[in-house]
Amino acid sequence: MNHFSILLALLMVLTLPASASEFRDINRINRKGAVPAGAQEVETLKMVDRALVRQAVEKIMASWNTPQLEKYLGEKFHNKERLMDTISTFAQRDAKVTVLAIQNLNTLQQFTDGSNIVSRVSVIARTQIQFTDPNLAAKTADGTVEYILKITQPIKKGAI
Repeated sequence: MNHFSILLALLMVLTLPASASEFRDINRINRKGAVPAGAQEVETLKMVDRALVRQAVEKIMASWNTPQLEKYLGEKFHNKERLMDTISTFAQRDAKVTVLAIQNLNTLQQFTDGSNIVSRVSVIARTQIQFTDPNLAAKTADGTVEYILKITQPIKKGAI
């Protein structure tokens, strides 16, 4: 009888609706970064060209698994050296990352230094890593990641 009670309780738990199976959107907190000395914040944010952002993300992903990736990481990137060491130690040598889609683009902050407009942009990109595992089987893995990019563009007349 005791085993029957435990089995019945377990069965009841397993048949409860699984409300944790839902995913919810993240509501980001729009925090502005510090504006460099001598720069002036732009009053009205303008969207950065989607094609330019995609090109930037593709350039970064093309450098993944190479020493050139480090030049794309910001000065304040936390544990930059650790990331580079981890990639060089654990990533498959033939691994390549492809950008499948840019899902969302949001300009977080813009400022001008007089000759350039600098934009901090949040980009949500769907990517795919492709590599050959040690058993010589081709593997792929998809993922969705948010990147924060700093894009510097020369000011065009009437742009601000």
